[in-house]
Amino acid sequence: MEDNVVIVTGAGNGIGRATAFKFASMGYHVVIADINQKDGEETLKNINKFNKKSFFVHTDMSNESDVINLVKYSVKEFNKINIIINNAAAFVFSSIEKTNVQIWQKVLNTNLIGYSNLVKYSLPYLKKQKESNIINVASVSSFIAQEEFIPYSASKGAIRQLSKCLALDLGKYNIRVNCISPGPIYTNEIKKQMKENNDVKKMQIKKMSDKTVLKRIGKPEDVAEAIFFLSSKNASFITGTNLVIDGGSTIK
Repeated sequence: MEDNVVIVTGAGNGIGRATAFKFASMGYHVVIADINQKDGEETLKNINKFNKKSFFVHTDMSNESDVINLVKYSVKEFNKINIIINNAAAFVFSSIEKTNVQIWQKVLNTNLIGYSNLVKYSLPYLKKQKESNIINVASVSSFIAQEEFIPYSASKGAIRQLSKCLALDLGKYNIRVNCISPGPIYTNEIKKQMKENNDVKKMQIKKMSDKTVLKRIGKPEDVAEAIFFLSSKNASFITGTNLVIDGGSTIK
């Protein structure tokens, strides 16, 4: 895997950072993409301690020009692309009454159109490989209803369907496309949604943990391991699937 190149979007923290670390630890060339310059550079700094084959590209996935530049820089540096991990996300939650056109545009431009654009502009290079992989990160919000989650949940549902359609269209090129739907994972976004009071935070974490059959919140590394598996030869006959990683919280 030493020569394989993987692009990880939203790699500045959480699931994206854990995924970048996982691939880097296995010897991959990792292209770190994130809208937050500081977070992206921090990921790169930590990876460079054990893997000098990676670099960071400041990328706003809602901006088509940024996505084109991301692909261009990746190919310029490594001359190929093997794997795409579409993980960047706009976390916007609201009721239908509060959801205006600007909110829809912000969410869909990142969570759906950004994903689609990265596949589109990477496709000529993915086709050149004997086997390529695309992993799109959705959410359990893509198939369960939650109060005042409308723009976010709708965009994540669209990602699941996008993944299935891409798997159907791209299979003839030996490009596998799969989707990941994480449940309660302790990321920075979860932290932001919790109040600063430690007692309240502990209670909220316990409440989230109790909803899973494993009685704990997942770690970003739990998702990263699953992403790595789906992109590996061990999953060579898996495409068009949606892997749910939620500790069993949605089977009740």
